[in-house]
Amino acid sequence: MIESLYDRMIEQKVPLTADAAVLLVGRGSSDPSVKEDLTRIANQLKENYRFKQVEISFLYGASPHVDEALDLLVDSGRKQIFVIPYLLFSGLLMTGLKSKIKELTDRNHPILLCDSLGYHPNVQEVLLERVNELIGNRRG
Repeated sequence: MIESLYDRMIEQKVPLTADAAVLLVGRGSSDPSVKEDLTRIANQLKENYRFKQVEISFLYGASPHVDEALDLLVDSGRKQIFVIPYLLFSGLLMTGLKSKIKELTDRNHPILLCDSLGYHPNVQEVLLERVNELIGNRRG
């Protein structure tokens, strides 16, 4: 999954700056394990690719909210911010995110919205493996 996140950034076809920041955006949940899992993924992305800053946020149901996290990153003076929706399906949830990014982006401090994970080949492979495991468990 970590490679899939990095791939989404590379697909933007812009050189990474030394102070590039990453914001992972989850759907959100009242279940604390969701936040813990996304934090673990963010830390692994930061470590594997040596980013100075990788943050998490949520569209609803958990904090920090994506609007708050984006405002903080912009205020921090980062020259380049990659926003990666940690979502299988983008749909309507992306509309508000696109609007917020458009509002905050300027030419000197681009905010780059990456594609969601849902259509990445690695994600499709993981989902297929899980379905096959479930089918195998039912037969066994």
